Amino acid sequence: MHLKSERTVLTVSNAICLASAIIEKIAGNEIANTLNGSELSRAALHDIIGSQINKNFSNFTSQGVQS
Repeated sequence: MHLKSERTVLTVSNAICLASAIIEKIAGNEIANTLNGSELSRAALHDIIGSQINKNFSNFTSQGVQS
């Protein structure tokens, strides 16, 4: 993996963990660990946050890609 790619992966990973910790701190564990009344694992919360980060940056990361 290229050094720039490794930094990007680490940065996004840190952003996901930070966002998860902020949600848990602000909302409390009961709210942060529940989705539609069902228990939500930390991994699932990370997936949701990662998906949102990906969505927000997709316009920038796909500008050079032509379909």
